[in-house]
Amino acid sequence: MILTTHHAGRQGGMALIVVLALMAVASVIAVSMAQSALLDERIAGNQRLGTVARMAAETAALGQLEEAPPDLVPSDAATEPEAGTIPALSARYQTRYAREAFLKARYALETLDKGIYLVAEGFAGGDNPILRTVLVRVRAPLGLPPLEAVFTCFGGDCAANIGDHINEKDHPLPETFQCTGNGNDKDNGNGNNSGCKTTADDDAPAIEDMKLYNGDWLTEESDKADRSGAEVLEEYAGKRGPWEDLLAALPTSDSSNTYDSSTKNNEMGMTTRDERGVIYIDGDVKFNGGTATSGILVVRDGAVLSVNGTAHHEGLILVEEGGRVDLSNGTYDLYGGMVMLKPDAPAVKDAPVEEETADLPPGQAKKLDDERESPGRGRSDRDKAEKPAKDKKNKEPADLVLNGSIRFAWSSKAWEALDDLYGGGTINGGAISWREVPQRSAA
Repeated sequence: MILTTHHAGRQGGMALIVVLALMAVASVIAVSMAQSALLDERIAGNQRLGTVARMAAETAALGQLEEAPPDLVPSDAATEPEAGTIPALSARYQTRYAREAFLKARYALETLDKGIYLVAEGFAGGDNPILRTVLVRVRAPLGLPPLEAVFTCFGGDCAANIGDHINEKDHPLPETFQCTGNGNDKDNGNGNNSGCKTTADDDAPAIEDMKLYNGDWLTEESDKADRSGAEVLEEYAGKRGPWEDLLAALPTSDSSNTYDSSTKNNEMGMTTRDERGVIYIDGDVKFNGGTATSGILVVRDGAVLSVNGTAHHEGLILVEEGGRVDLSNGTYDLYGGMVMLKPDAPAVKDAPVEEETADLPPGQAKKLDDERESPGRGRSDRDKAEKPAKDKKNKEPADLVLNGSIRFAWSSKAWEALDDLYGGGTINGGAISWREVPQRSAA
């Protein structure tokens, strides 16, 4: 009897230990489940706040896209932010603009297409808000066509009188952007580098001084044994088309980037070459003393750009059909190039003239033959190009007349600087390219 009681006590002690162990395990499991549930709740809450923050950023971006983005922003900083709230989401936002170089460094992005971006940041939550950021490219690079010559003209009647005022060699830019006069840009002894004239780099690649894609060019090219008229016209369209595309891609003109006949002289020009942009010439505009510009000058249809005094431009002068440039007076330096678009050149026929005139009366056949030999008023060789601007019969003047202290010079530095100019991008109904960047602290 005593032996039986002893074994029962030992069994009861083991049962207690087992029960306590099971209770301990159950407690651990319960605590773990509670912690997991709490963590899941927090994760779900953060995911919800993250979704709200992204929705706030996208909503802010869509609202900002209704306004035109800036043409130029600093390369090493973003513009001042614009902030606001979205009550429906219980969230806040801020938007600003920046270029790809700044954004790649800020968000440690390996790749980002070149352009100007709208940066939209959304914030959701209380003291420690969740931040989401999206980038929208609103201005893309213009993609300048290659420049074949310092002066290039497209049109059946293109003509020029340039004398020796165009230099096809590569020139550095003046040391002082606000240079004046036709002197050398080196120190004049008074501590000022005032002259606008620079010396060419003979070792750098040069381009042509002038290229006229006119009726004469079309005829000469189509007369070659290995070329057809269709091939020549295709080449003409391939060379002219990119410049027309560039015009279409430029930012919209408004009062902030347009000079017209009412613009005062002290309202023209720029302080530094870093202010480069797109400037539209609309109406009769005359640059007077000290006008310095950088970027792309667009001479609109019906507009006339002339000079009376000292002025200079760094970049491109692009003349629309119907625009005109009168640089026969004053002192003007262009570093870069000018491209002029005129009405399209006449068609070139592949069929021999004899076949086309075989069934015509002799008088009409001879007239057609004469027209074939002299299509348009174009003059492409230098001897013809340097004839006086008007002849005794008062025909229309040449499209470009350079004399006096006017000088055009090729400058690769001025051309490369145009890479900082951007076109219309993807706004106003175009496809919007969104990109969410890696998360950063809202602080």
